[in-house]
Amino acid sequence: MLFPYLIKVSLLLGGLTLGYRWLIQFESFSKVNRALLWLNVAAAWLLPLIPLAEWGPVEVQQEFHQTLPELVRSIPVATRYFLLPPAATSPILYQSATGWQISDWLLLVYGIGLLLMTGRFLYRLSGLLLSLRNAPAEPLGEGILLVCNEQNNSPYSFFRWIVCNPDSHSDGALQQILAHESEHVRQWHSADLLLAELQRIALWFNPFSWVHQRLVQGNLEFLADRAVLEHGYEKKQYQLNLLKTALQTNELPLTNSFAQSLLKKRIKMMNRRPSPYWVWGKYAFLLSTLYLSSAFVAPYKHQIVEITPEVVKPLVSALVEEALSEPGKTLKESILDPKAIENIEPDSLSQEDMDTVKYQPKKWVLVRGDTLYWAVPARATLSDLNSIQEGIKSFGSEMTINSFKYDPLQLFLTSLTLKIKQKGGSGTIDAGVAQYSPIKGCSGYITKSGGLGMGQTPPTSLQKQLQQDYQEANGLKQQNSITYARDSLEQVLKKNGGSYGNSTYLKKYLEGSYANTILREEGIGKSESNTLLLTELVKSADFLLDGTPSTFEKLNQLPFHQFDNVTILKAQNGQKFISVFTR
Repeated sequence: MLFPYLIKVSLLLGGLTLGYRWLIQFESFSKVNRALLWLNVAAAWLLPLIPLAEWGPVEVQQEFHQTLPELVRSIPVATRYFLLPPAATSPILYQSATGWQISDWLLLVYGIGLLLMTGRFLYRLSGLLLSLRNAPAEPLGEGILLVCNEQNNSPYSFFRWIVCNPDSHSDGALQQILAHESEHVRQWHSADLLLAELQRIALWFNPFSWVHQRLVQGNLEFLADRAVLEHGYEKKQYQLNLLKTALQTNELPLTNSFAQSLLKKRIKMMNRRPSPYWVWGKYAFLLSTLYLSSAFVAPYKHQIVEITPEVVKPLVSALVEEALSEPGKTLKESILDPKAIENIEPDSLSQEDMDTVKYQPKKWVLVRGDTLYWAVPARATLSDLNSIQEGIKSFGSEMTINSFKYDPLQLFLTSLTLKIKQKGGSGTIDAGVAQYSPIKGCSGYITKSGGLGMGQTPPTSLQKQLQQDYQEANGLKQQNSITYARDSLEQVLKKNGGSYGNSTYLKKYLEGSYANTILREEGIGKSESNTLLLTELVKSADFLLDGTPSTFEKLNQLPFHQFDNVTILKAQNGQKFISVFTR
Protein backbone atom coordinates (compact mmCIF):
# COMPACT_ATOMS: atom_id res chain seq x y z
CA MET A 1 0.00 0.00 0.00
CA LEU A 2 2.98 2.37 0.42
CA PHE A 3 3.81 2.57 -3.30
CA PRO A 4 0.23 3.29 -4.47
CA TYR A 5 -0.12 5.95 -1.78
CA LEU A 6 3.14 7.69 -2.71
CA ILE A 7 2.20 7.53 -6.39
CA LYS A 8 -1.12 9.23 -5.65
CA VAL A 9 0.53 11.90 -3.49
CA SER A 10 3.16 12.55 -6.16
CA LEU A 11 0.59 12.88 -8.94
CA LEU A 12 -1.58 15.23 -6.89
CA LEU A 13 1.37 17.36 -5.80
CA GLY A 14 2.66 17.50 -9.37
CA GLY A 15 -0.66 18.65 -10.81
CA LEU A 16 -1.30 21.26 -8.12
CA THR A 17 2.29 22.55 -8.19
CA LEU A 18 2.25 22.97 -11.96
CA GLY A 19 -1.09 24.76 -11.75
CA TYR A 20 0.28 27.17 -9.15
CA ARG A 21 3.53 27.68 -11.07
CA TRP A 22 1.83 28.48 -14.37
CA LEU A 23 -1.17 30.44 -13.15
CA ILE A 24 -0.60 31.96 -9.73
CA GLN A 25 3.08 32.43 -8.89
CA PHE A 26 3.46 36.08 -9.92
CA GLU A 27 0.04 37.34 -8.89
CA SER A 28 0.15 40.02 -6.21
CA PHE A 29 -2.20 38.26 -3.76
CA SER A 30 0.76 36.80 -1.87
CA LYS A 31 -1.14 36.01 1.33
CA VAL A 32 -3.70 34.02 -0.63
CA ASN A 33 -0.85 32.32 -2.47
CA ARG A 34 0.66 31.26 0.83
CA ALA A 35 -2.61 29.69 1.94
CA LEU A 36 -2.93 28.00 -1.44
CA LEU A 37 0.52 26.43 -1.10
CA TRP A 38 -0.47 25.03 2.29
CA LEU A 39 -3.71 23.77 0.78
CA ASN A 40 -1.77 22.01 -2.00
CA VAL A 41 0.26 20.10 0.57
CA ALA A 42 -2.79 19.16 2.61
CA ALA A 43 -4.71 18.03 -0.47
CA ALA A 44 -1.83 15.97 -1.85
CA TRP A 45 -1.34 14.03 1.39
CA LEU A 46 -4.91 13.76 2.64
CA LEU A 47 -7.08 13.24 -0.44
CA PRO A 48 -5.64 9.76 -1.13
CA LEU A 49 -6.71 8.77 2.41
CA ILE A 50 -10.16 10.36 2.62
CA PRO A 51 -13.10 8.63 0.89
CA LEU A 52 -14.77 11.42 -1.10
CA ALA A 53 -16.28 9.34 -3.88
CA GLU A 54 -19.45 11.39 -3.96
CA TRP A 55 -17.41 14.52 -4.67
CA GLY A 56 -15.40 13.31 -7.59
CA PRO A 57 -16.08 12.72 -11.25
CA VAL A 58 -17.09 9.09 -11.22
CA GLU A 59 -15.79 8.17 -14.67
CA VAL A 60 -12.35 9.68 -14.02
CA GLN A 61 -12.20 8.02 -10.64
CA GLN A 62 -13.12 4.61 -12.00
CA GLU A 63 -10.57 4.90 -14.81
CA PHE A 64 -7.84 5.84 -12.35
CA HIS A 65 -8.59 2.99 -9.99
CA GLN A 66 -8.69 0.60 -12.91
CA THR A 67 -5.27 1.73 -14.12
CA LEU A 68 -3.36 2.15 -10.85
CA PRO A 69 -3.76 -1.47 -9.65
CA GLU A 70 -2.40 -2.64 -12.99
CA LEU A 71 0.66 -0.42 -12.59
CA VAL A 72 1.20 -1.63 -9.05
CA ARG A 73 0.69 -5.26 -9.95
CA SER A 74 3.25 -4.92 -12.74
CA ILE A 75 5.87 -4.68 -9.99
CA PRO A 76 6.60 -8.24 -8.85
CA VAL A 77 5.93 -8.77 -5.19
CA ALA A 78 7.07 -11.54 -2.92
CA THR A 79 4.58 -14.38 -3.38
CA ARG A 80 3.40 -15.97 -0.16
CA TYR A 81 2.73 -19.64 0.22
CA PHE A 82 0.96 -21.57 2.93
CA LEU A 83 2.61 -24.98 2.89
CA LEU A 84 1.47 -28.27 4.32
CA PRO A 85 3.51 -29.25 7.39
CA PRO A 86 5.94 -32.13 6.80
CA ALA A 87 4.77 -33.96 9.88
CA ALA A 88 1.73 -33.95 12.13
CA THR A 89 3.68 -32.36 14.95
CA SER A 90 5.25 -29.64 12.84
CA PRO A 91 4.04 -26.06 13.14
CA ILE A 92 2.22 -24.36 10.28
CA LEU A 93 4.68 -22.94 7.80
CA TYR A 94 4.21 -19.44 6.47
CA GLN A 95 6.89 -18.73 3.93
CA SER A 96 7.76 -16.11 1.35
CA ALA A 97 9.35 -16.61 -1.99
CA THR A 98 13.15 -16.65 -1.75
CA GLY A 99 15.19 -13.88 -3.28
CA TRP A 100 14.65 -10.18 -3.63
CA GLN A 101 12.00 -8.89 -5.99
CA ILE A 102 11.94 -5.56 -7.84
CA SER A 103 9.54 -4.11 -5.29
CA ASP A 104 11.96 -5.02 -2.49
CA TRP A 105 14.79 -3.20 -4.26
CA LEU A 106 12.58 -0.17 -4.89
CA LEU A 107 11.63 -0.08 -1.22
CA LEU A 108 15.31 -0.35 -0.28
CA VAL A 109 16.27 2.51 -2.61
CA TYR A 110 13.43 4.66 -1.25
CA GLY A 111 14.46 3.86 2.33
CA ILE A 112 18.11 4.72 1.65
CA GLY A 113 17.13 8.00 0.04
CA LEU A 114 14.81 8.79 2.93
CA LEU A 115 17.53 8.07 5.49
CA LEU A 116 20.11 10.17 3.63
CA MET A 117 17.75 13.11 3.25
CA THR A 118 16.65 12.87 6.88
CA GLY A 119 20.25 12.68 8.07
CA ARG A 120 21.17 15.70 5.96
CA PHE A 121 18.19 17.64 7.33
CA LEU A 122 18.94 16.79 10.97
CA TYR A 123 22.63 17.64 10.53
CA ARG A 124 21.84 21.07 9.12
CA LEU A 125 19.07 21.77 11.61
CA SER A 126 21.16 20.78 14.61
CA GLY A 127 24.08 22.90 13.35
CA LEU A 128 21.82 25.90 12.88
CA LEU A 129 20.17 25.53 16.30
CA LEU A 130 23.55 25.04 17.98
CA SER A 131 24.97 28.20 16.39
CA LEU A 132 21.90 30.22 17.44
CA ARG A 133 21.94 28.85 20.97
CA ASN A 134 25.60 29.71 21.57
CA ALA A 135 25.48 33.17 19.99
CA PRO A 136 24.74 36.28 22.12
CA ALA A 137 21.45 37.94 21.19
CA GLU A 138 19.71 41.21 21.96
CA PRO A 139 15.91 41.69 21.95
CA LEU A 140 14.31 43.85 19.26
CA GLY A 141 10.77 43.68 20.66
CA GLU A 142 7.79 41.43 19.88
CA GLY A 143 9.89 38.44 20.96
CA ILE A 144 12.42 38.95 18.13
CA LEU A 145 16.11 38.36 18.92
CA LEU A 146 19.00 39.91 16.96
CA VAL A 147 22.15 37.80 16.74
CA CYS A 148 25.20 39.81 15.70
CA ASN A 149 27.64 37.65 13.76
CA GLU A 150 30.77 39.27 12.37
CA GLN A 151 31.36 36.36 9.97
CA ASN A 152 27.92 36.68 8.42
CA ASN A 153 27.60 38.70 5.22
CA SER A 154 24.08 37.57 4.28
CA PRO A 155 21.35 38.40 6.82
CA TYR A 156 18.81 35.67 7.50
CA SER A 157 16.10 34.71 9.98
CA PHE A 158 14.95 31.47 11.57
CA PHE A 159 11.78 31.58 13.64
CA ARG A 160 12.39 34.37 16.21
CA TRP A 161 16.12 34.85 15.48
CA ILE A 162 17.55 37.38 13.02
CA VAL A 163 21.23 36.93 12.20
CA CYS A 164 23.32 39.64 10.56
CA ASN A 165 26.51 41.68 10.83
CA PRO A 166 25.48 45.31 11.50
CA ASP A 167 28.99 46.59 10.77
CA SER A 168 28.82 45.47 7.12
CA HIS A 169 25.71 47.54 6.33
CA SER A 170 24.87 51.23 6.37
CA ASP A 171 22.27 52.50 8.81
CA GLY A 172 19.63 52.80 6.11
CA ALA A 173 20.35 49.37 4.70
CA LEU A 174 20.34 47.83 8.20
CA GLN A 175 16.90 49.27 8.91
CA GLN A 176 15.55 47.74 5.70
CA ILE A 177 17.18 44.38 6.47
CA LEU A 178 15.71 44.27 9.98
CA ALA A 179 12.30 45.31 8.67
CA HIS A 180 12.41 42.54 6.05
CA GLU A 181 13.58 39.81 8.41
CA SER A 182 11.18 40.92 11.15
CA GLU A 183 8.30 40.27 8.75
CA HIS A 184 9.57 36.73 8.25
CA VAL A 185 9.58 36.27 12.03
CA ARG A 186 6.15 37.84 12.65
CA GLN A 187 4.48 35.76 9.94
CA TRP A 188 6.15 32.50 11.00
CA HIS A 189 7.64 31.92 7.56
CA SER A 190 10.13 29.40 8.96
CA ALA A 191 7.23 27.01 9.56
CA ASP A 192 6.45 27.08 5.83
CA LEU A 193 10.06 26.29 4.97
CA LEU A 194 10.22 23.41 7.43
CA LEU A 195 6.99 21.92 6.08
CA ALA A 196 8.27 22.17 2.51
CA GLU A 197 11.57 20.59 3.56
CA LEU A 198 9.84 17.67 5.31
CA GLN A 199 7.72 17.07 2.23
CA ARG A 200 10.83 17.13 0.04
CA ILE A 201 12.42 14.52 2.30
CA ALA A 202 9.40 12.23 2.15
CA LEU A 203 9.10 12.66 -1.64
CA TRP A 204 12.79 13.05 -2.44
CA PHE A 205 12.28 11.13 -5.70
CA ASN A 206 9.58 13.51 -6.91
CA PRO A 207 10.94 16.62 -8.69
CA PHE A 208 7.71 18.49 -7.94
CA SER A 209 8.48 18.41 -4.21
CA TRP A 210 11.69 20.33 -4.97
CA VAL A 211 9.83 22.76 -7.22
CA HIS A 212 7.18 23.26 -4.53
CA GLN A 213 9.85 24.15 -1.99
CA ARG A 214 11.27 26.84 -4.28
CA LEU A 215 7.79 28.24 -4.86
CA VAL A 216 7.21 28.44 -1.10
CA GLN A 217 10.55 30.16 -0.63
CA GLY A 218 9.81 32.69 -3.35
CA ASN A 219 6.33 33.52 -2.06
CA LEU A 220 7.67 34.15 1.45
CA GLU A 221 10.18 36.63 0.04
CA PHE A 222 7.43 38.35 -1.93
CA LEU A 223 5.41 38.69 1.27
CA ALA A 224 8.32 40.18 3.25
CA ASP A 225 9.30 42.56 0.41
CA ARG A 226 5.74 43.85 0.09
CA ALA A 227 5.53 44.43 3.85
CA VAL A 228 8.77 46.44 3.82
CA LEU A 229 7.57 48.67 0.99
CA GLU A 230 4.21 49.17 2.71
CA HIS A 231 6.12 50.53 5.71
CA GLY A 232 7.23 53.44 3.51
CA TYR A 233 10.74 52.43 2.47
CA GLU A 234 11.91 53.75 -0.91
CA LYS A 235 11.62 51.02 -3.54
CA LYS A 236 14.73 51.72 -5.66
CA GLN A 237 17.04 52.07 -2.65
CA TYR A 238 15.64 48.85 -1.20
CA GLN A 239 16.27 47.02 -4.46
CA LEU A 240 19.83 48.42 -4.61
CA ASN A 241 20.52 47.11 -1.11
CA LEU A 242 19.17 43.73 -2.18
CA LEU A 243 21.59 43.68 -5.12
CA LYS A 244 24.58 44.65 -2.98
CA THR A 245 23.84 41.99 -0.41
CA ALA A 246 23.23 39.33 -3.06
CA LEU A 247 26.77 39.80 -4.40
CA GLN A 248 28.24 38.65 -1.09
CA THR A 249 25.58 36.19 0.01
CA ASN A 250 26.14 32.68 1.26
CA GLU A 251 22.65 31.29 1.94
CA LEU A 252 22.00 28.84 4.76
CA PRO A 253 19.41 26.09 4.33
CA LEU A 254 16.13 26.22 6.29
CA THR A 255 16.40 30.00 6.70
CA ASN A 256 14.79 33.11 5.22
CA SER A 257 17.69 35.02 3.65
CA PHE A 258 17.48 38.75 2.96
CA ALA A 259 19.22 38.26 -0.39
CA GLN A 260 17.74 35.09 -1.79
CA SER A 261 19.10 33.80 -5.10
CA LEU A 262 15.68 34.49 -6.71
CA LEU A 263 16.53 38.18 -6.69
CA LYS A 264 15.32 38.80 -10.25
CA LYS A 265 11.85 37.48 -9.46
CA ARG A 266 11.65 39.55 -6.27
CA ILE A 267 12.47 42.77 -8.11
CA LYS A 268 9.96 41.84 -10.80
CA MET A 269 7.24 41.39 -8.17
CA MET A 270 8.06 44.69 -6.47
CA ASN A 271 7.70 46.52 -9.80
CA ARG A 272 4.55 44.64 -10.78
CA ARG A 273 1.20 46.37 -10.66
CA PRO A 274 -1.49 44.89 -8.37
CA SER A 275 -3.27 42.00 -10.04
CA PRO A 276 -6.73 42.82 -11.43
CA TYR A 277 -9.75 41.19 -9.86
CA TRP A 278 -10.42 39.00 -12.89
CA VAL A 279 -7.32 37.06 -11.83
CA TRP A 280 -9.50 35.44 -9.15
CA GLY A 281 -10.75 33.28 -12.00
CA LYS A 282 -7.33 31.63 -12.03
CA TYR A 283 -7.71 30.78 -8.36
CA ALA A 284 -11.15 29.35 -9.00
CA PHE A 285 -9.74 27.25 -11.84
CA LEU A 286 -6.90 25.95 -9.67
CA LEU A 287 -9.25 25.12 -6.81
CA SER A 288 -11.48 23.26 -9.24
CA THR A 289 -8.58 20.87 -9.80
CA LEU A 290 -9.21 19.69 -6.25
CA TYR A 291 -12.57 18.46 -7.53
CA LEU A 292 -10.81 16.46 -10.22
CA SER A 293 -8.33 15.29 -7.60
CA SER A 294 -11.08 13.24 -5.99
CA ALA A 295 -10.34 10.78 -8.79
CA PHE A 296 -7.18 9.94 -6.85
CA VAL A 297 -9.05 9.19 -3.63
CA ALA A 298 -8.53 5.76 -2.12
CA PRO A 299 -11.67 3.78 -2.98
CA TYR A 300 -11.93 1.83 0.28
CA LYS A 301 -11.28 3.15 3.73
CA HIS A 302 -9.95 -0.11 5.15
CA GLN A 303 -6.90 0.14 2.87
CA ILE A 304 -5.64 3.04 4.98
CA VAL A 305 -4.88 0.55 7.73
CA GLU A 306 -2.46 -1.40 5.55
CA ILE A 307 0.06 1.47 5.38
CA THR A 308 0.09 2.12 9.14
CA PRO A 309 2.65 0.62 11.58
CA GLU A 310 1.58 -2.59 13.29
CA VAL A 311 1.68 -0.95 16.73
CA VAL A 312 -1.09 1.54 15.93
CA LYS A 313 -2.91 -0.47 13.25
CA PRO A 314 -5.79 -1.54 15.59
CA LEU A 315 -6.32 2.06 16.68
CA VAL A 316 -6.30 3.35 13.10
CA SER A 317 -8.77 0.62 12.14
CA ALA A 318 -11.08 1.76 14.90
CA LEU A 319 -10.86 5.39 13.82
CA VAL A 320 -11.44 4.62 10.14
CA GLU A 321 -14.42 2.31 10.45
CA GLU A 322 -17.81 4.02 10.78
CA ALA A 323 -19.35 0.91 12.33
CA LEU A 324 -17.77 1.53 15.70
CA SER A 325 -20.02 2.57 18.55
CA GLU A 326 -19.74 5.72 20.62
CA PRO A 327 -16.43 6.11 22.47
CA GLY A 328 -16.20 5.61 26.20
CA LYS A 329 -17.26 1.99 26.51
CA THR A 330 -14.91 -0.46 28.20
CA LEU A 331 -14.75 -2.65 25.11
CA LYS A 332 -13.57 0.27 22.99
CA GLU A 333 -10.92 1.17 25.54
CA SER A 334 -9.50 -2.36 25.43
CA ILE A 335 -9.21 -2.51 21.65
CA LEU A 336 -5.40 -2.46 21.82
CA ASP A 337 -5.29 -5.26 24.39
CA PRO A 338 -5.84 -8.68 22.78
CA LYS A 339 -5.98 -10.46 26.15
CA ALA A 340 -8.92 -8.33 27.26
CA ILE A 341 -11.02 -9.56 24.32
CA GLU A 342 -9.72 -13.05 23.72
CA ASN A 343 -12.17 -14.91 25.98
CA ILE A 344 -15.30 -12.77 25.58
CA GLU A 345 -18.49 -14.80 25.26
CA PRO A 346 -19.51 -14.14 21.62
CA ASP A 347 -23.27 -14.38 22.12
CA SER A 348 -23.12 -11.87 24.95
CA LEU A 349 -21.98 -9.08 22.60
CA SER A 350 -24.09 -6.73 20.53
CA GLN A 351 -23.44 -6.31 16.81
CA GLU A 352 -21.73 -2.98 17.53
CA ASP A 353 -19.36 -4.62 19.99
CA MET A 354 -18.70 -7.47 17.59
CA ASP A 355 -17.72 -4.93 14.96
CA THR A 356 -15.13 -3.67 17.40
CA VAL A 357 -13.91 -7.17 18.24
CA LYS A 358 -13.52 -7.72 14.50
CA TYR A 359 -10.62 -5.28 14.44
CA GLN A 360 -8.65 -6.53 17.40
CA PRO A 361 -5.45 -8.47 16.60
CA LYS A 362 -6.96 -12.00 16.54
CA LYS A 363 -9.63 -11.47 13.93
CA TRP A 364 -12.45 -13.89 13.16
CA VAL A 365 -11.74 -16.22 16.08
CA LEU A 366 -14.11 -16.46 19.06
CA VAL A 367 -13.68 -18.60 22.17
CA ARG A 368 -16.61 -19.91 24.15
CA GLY A 369 -15.68 -22.28 26.95
CA ASP A 370 -13.64 -25.14 25.50
CA THR A 371 -14.81 -24.40 21.93
CA LEU A 372 -13.16 -22.13 19.42
CA TYR A 373 -15.29 -20.82 16.54
CA TRP A 374 -13.51 -19.55 13.45
CA ALA A 375 -14.56 -17.93 10.19
CA VAL A 376 -12.76 -16.85 7.04
CA PRO A 377 -14.56 -13.89 5.40
CA ALA A 378 -14.52 -12.88 1.76
CA ARG A 379 -12.40 -9.81 2.50
CA ALA A 380 -9.82 -11.64 4.61
CA THR A 381 -6.27 -10.34 4.22
CA LEU A 382 -3.11 -12.41 4.53
CA SER A 383 -2.76 -10.96 8.02
CA ASP A 384 -6.29 -12.15 8.85
CA LEU A 385 -5.53 -15.68 7.62
CA ASN A 386 -2.37 -15.80 9.66
CA SER A 387 -4.25 -14.55 12.72
CA ILE A 388 -6.90 -17.28 12.33
CA GLN A 389 -4.15 -19.89 12.04
CA GLU A 390 -2.54 -18.65 15.26
CA GLY A 391 -5.88 -18.78 17.09
CA ILE A 392 -6.53 -22.35 15.95
CA LYS A 393 -2.97 -23.35 16.86
CA SER A 394 -3.57 -22.14 20.42
CA PHE A 395 -6.26 -24.84 20.65
CA GLY A 396 -3.83 -27.59 19.68
CA SER A 397 -4.93 -27.78 16.03
CA GLU A 398 -3.41 -26.74 12.73
CA MET A 399 -4.96 -24.89 9.81
CA THR A 400 -3.15 -25.08 6.50
CA ILE A 401 -4.13 -22.86 3.59
CA ASN A 402 -3.55 -25.06 0.56
CA SER A 403 -4.55 -22.44 -2.00
CA PHE A 404 -6.21 -19.06 -2.21
CA LYS A 405 -6.89 -16.49 -4.90
CA TYR A 406 -7.96 -12.85 -4.88
CA ASP A 407 -9.85 -10.85 -7.48
CA PRO A 408 -7.76 -8.76 -9.94
CA LEU A 409 -7.97 -5.70 -7.66
CA GLN A 410 -6.97 -7.70 -4.55
CA LEU A 411 -10.19 -6.68 -2.77
CA PHE A 412 -11.68 -10.05 -1.82
CA LEU A 413 -11.06 -13.77 -1.96
CA THR A 414 -12.49 -15.58 -4.96
CA SER A 415 -11.35 -19.07 -3.96
CA LEU A 416 -9.95 -20.73 -0.87
CA THR A 417 -8.96 -24.28 0.05
CA LEU A 418 -8.00 -25.01 3.64
CA LYS A 419 -7.43 -28.04 5.83
CA ILE A 420 -7.66 -28.36 9.60
CA LYS A 421 -5.84 -31.15 11.43
CA GLN A 422 -7.12 -32.11 14.86
CA LYS A 423 -6.14 -35.03 17.04
CA GLY A 424 -9.60 -36.42 16.44
CA GLY A 425 -9.30 -36.24 12.65
CA SER A 426 -9.07 -33.67 9.87
CA GLY A 427 -11.38 -31.75 7.56
CA THR A 428 -11.15 -29.79 4.31
CA ILE A 429 -13.12 -26.87 2.88
CA ASP A 430 -13.00 -25.79 -0.76
CA ALA A 431 -14.80 -22.44 -1.29
CA GLY A 432 -15.31 -20.29 -4.36
CA VAL A 433 -15.82 -21.07 -8.02
CA ALA A 434 -16.14 -17.76 -9.94
CA GLN A 435 -13.11 -15.70 -10.89
CA TYR A 436 -14.69 -12.33 -10.16
CA SER A 437 -17.11 -13.21 -7.34
CA PRO A 438 -16.29 -13.23 -3.62
CA ILE A 439 -16.54 -16.40 -1.60
CA LYS A 440 -19.43 -16.47 0.85
CA GLY A 441 -16.97 -17.26 3.59
CA CYS A 442 -16.34 -20.47 5.46
CA SER A 443 -16.47 -21.36 9.12
CA GLY A 444 -16.26 -24.14 11.64
CA TYR A 445 -15.23 -24.98 15.16
CA ILE A 446 -12.76 -27.04 17.17
CA THR A 447 -12.77 -28.16 20.78
CA LYS A 448 -9.94 -28.86 23.16
CA SER A 449 -11.23 -32.40 23.57
CA GLY A 450 -10.68 -33.16 19.87
CA GLY A 451 -14.02 -32.18 18.34
CA LEU A 452 -14.00 -30.78 14.82
CA GLY A 453 -16.70 -29.13 12.74
CA MET A 454 -16.20 -27.96 9.15
CA GLY A 455 -18.76 -25.72 7.45
CA GLN A 456 -21.03 -25.44 10.48
CA THR A 457 -22.75 -22.11 11.09
CA PRO A 458 -20.88 -20.12 13.77
CA PRO A 459 -22.53 -18.24 16.67
CA THR A 460 -25.00 -15.56 15.64
CA SER A 461 -22.65 -12.65 16.27
CA LEU A 462 -19.87 -14.12 14.12
CA GLN A 463 -22.35 -15.22 11.45
CA LYS A 464 -23.65 -11.65 11.18
CA GLN A 465 -20.12 -10.40 10.63
CA LEU A 466 -19.57 -13.05 7.96
CA GLN A 467 -22.74 -12.04 6.12
CA GLN A 468 -21.95 -8.34 6.41
CA ASP A 469 -18.47 -8.91 5.04
CA TYR A 470 -19.91 -10.88 2.10
CA GLN A 471 -22.36 -8.08 1.33
CA GLU A 472 -19.56 -5.52 1.41
CA ALA A 473 -17.46 -7.72 -0.89
CA ASN A 474 -20.39 -7.97 -3.30
CA GLY A 475 -20.68 -4.19 -3.19
CA LEU A 476 -17.02 -3.89 -4.15
CA LYS A 477 -17.63 -6.33 -6.98
CA GLN A 478 -20.44 -4.14 -8.32
CA GLN A 479 -18.36 -0.97 -7.98
CA ASN A 480 -15.59 -2.50 -10.07
CA SER A 481 -17.68 -4.54 -12.48
CA ILE A 482 -16.27 -2.69 -15.50
CA THR A 483 -12.71 -3.49 -14.42
CA TYR A 484 -13.55 -7.17 -14.04
CA ALA A 485 -15.33 -7.18 -17.38
CA ARG A 486 -12.29 -5.75 -19.11
CA ASP A 487 -10.00 -8.19 -17.37
CA SER A 488 -12.20 -11.09 -18.48
CA LEU A 489 -12.15 -9.85 -22.05
CA GLU A 490 -8.37 -9.47 -22.01
CA GLN A 491 -8.01 -13.08 -20.90
CA VAL A 492 -10.30 -14.25 -23.68
CA LEU A 493 -8.28 -12.32 -26.24
CA LYS A 494 -4.99 -13.72 -24.95
CA LYS A 495 -6.29 -17.22 -25.54
CA ASN A 496 -7.07 -16.22 -29.12
CA GLY A 497 -3.72 -14.65 -29.93
CA GLY A 498 -4.39 -11.10 -28.73
CA SER A 499 -6.27 -8.18 -30.28
CA TYR A 500 -5.29 -6.31 -33.41
CA GLY A 501 -8.16 -3.83 -33.64
CA ASN A 502 -11.15 -2.56 -31.71
CA SER A 503 -13.91 0.05 -31.91
CA THR A 504 -16.05 1.41 -29.08
CA TYR A 505 -19.46 3.05 -29.48
CA LEU A 506 -21.21 4.91 -26.68
CA LYS A 507 -24.96 4.91 -26.23
CA LYS A 508 -25.30 8.41 -27.70
CA TYR A 509 -23.71 7.28 -30.98
CA LEU A 510 -26.31 4.56 -31.46
CA GLU A 511 -29.04 7.21 -31.12
CA GLY A 512 -27.38 10.14 -32.89
CA SER A 513 -26.72 11.16 -36.46
CA TYR A 514 -24.24 8.32 -37.01
CA ALA A 515 -26.68 5.63 -35.85
CA ASN A 516 -27.64 4.46 -39.36
CA THR A 517 -24.00 4.30 -40.47
CA ILE A 518 -22.99 2.27 -37.42
CA LEU A 519 -25.93 -0.08 -37.87
CA ARG A 520 -25.14 -0.59 -41.55
CA GLU A 521 -21.38 -1.06 -41.18
CA GLU A 522 -21.06 -2.65 -37.75
CA GLY A 523 -24.45 -4.34 -37.32
CA ILE A 524 -25.19 -2.68 -33.97
CA GLY A 525 -27.89 -0.15 -33.14
CA LYS A 526 -31.19 0.56 -31.41
CA SER A 527 -34.38 -1.31 -32.29
CA GLU A 528 -37.83 0.22 -32.69
CA SER A 529 -38.90 -1.57 -29.49
CA ASN A 530 -36.17 0.26 -27.53
CA THR A 531 -33.81 -2.69 -27.13
CA LEU A 532 -30.27 -3.18 -28.28
CA LEU A 533 -30.20 -4.34 -31.90
CA LEU A 534 -27.60 -6.76 -33.29
CA THR A 535 -28.00 -7.72 -36.94
CA GLU A 536 -26.96 -10.84 -38.86
CA LEU A 537 -23.71 -9.05 -39.69
CA VAL A 538 -22.30 -9.92 -36.25
CA LYS A 539 -24.19 -13.12 -35.49
CA SER A 540 -21.07 -15.28 -35.80
CA ALA A 541 -19.17 -13.26 -33.17
CA ASP A 542 -18.60 -14.24 -29.56
CA PHE A 543 -20.71 -12.13 -27.21
CA LEU A 544 -19.99 -10.83 -23.71
CA LEU A 545 -22.25 -8.87 -21.39
CA ASP A 546 -20.36 -7.00 -18.66
CA GLY A 547 -17.49 -9.41 -19.09
CA THR A 548 -19.47 -12.65 -18.88
CA PRO A 549 -20.38 -14.85 -21.87
CA SER A 550 -23.73 -14.02 -23.46
CA THR A 551 -25.69 -14.82 -26.62
CA PHE A 552 -26.92 -13.07 -29.74
CA GLU A 553 -30.54 -13.57 -28.65
CA LYS A 554 -30.02 -12.33 -25.09
CA LEU A 555 -28.30 -9.12 -26.18
CA ASN A 556 -31.09 -8.37 -28.64
CA GLN A 557 -33.46 -8.37 -25.67
CA LEU A 558 -31.37 -5.96 -23.58
CA PRO A 559 -33.43 -2.81 -22.74
CA PHE A 560 -31.71 0.12 -24.39
CA HIS A 561 -31.91 2.32 -21.28
CA GLN A 562 -29.61 -0.18 -19.55
CA PHE A 563 -27.07 -0.06 -22.36
CA ASP A 564 -23.89 2.04 -21.85
CA ASN A 565 -21.36 1.15 -24.56
CA VAL A 566 -20.22 -1.64 -26.85
CA THR A 567 -16.72 -2.62 -27.92
CA ILE A 568 -16.02 -4.63 -31.07
CA LEU A 569 -12.71 -6.49 -30.98
CA LYS A 570 -10.95 -8.72 -33.45
CA ALA A 571 -8.48 -11.36 -32.30
CA GLN A 572 -5.35 -12.32 -34.19
CA ASN A 573 -6.98 -15.57 -35.28
CA GLY A 574 -9.81 -13.63 -36.98
CA GLN A 575 -12.42 -14.26 -34.27
CA LYS A 576 -14.67 -11.25 -33.51
CA PHE A 577 -15.89 -10.34 -30.02
CA ILE A 578 -18.84 -8.10 -29.19
CA SER A 579 -18.50 -6.84 -25.60
CA VAL A 580 -21.53 -4.96 -24.26
CA PHE A 581 -21.44 -2.97 -21.03
CA THR A 582 -24.49 -1.84 -19.10
CA ARG A 583 -24.96 1.09 -16.79
